[in-house]
Amino acid sequence: MDDAERRVWGRLPGGARAALARLAPADLRTLLLAVARDRAAAARPADLVRRWRTDATHDRGSNRRPPL
Repeated sequence: MDDAERRVWGRLPGGARAALARLAPADLRTLLLAVARDRAAAARPADLVRRWRTDATHDRGSNRRPPL
């Protein structure tokens, strides 16, 4: 387990990992989609622009044309 995983699991209540592991794959997917939907509904356009500008995980692509 890497540092990021330890940080996230450490923020969840005890037993959360085991409870999630017991879910059927389709149920886990449903839960994750519901969380994503809730977060999207709460996000304001200004939040998205700020996140896009400051979050290094978003790939903005290149201005160069690809070689032919």
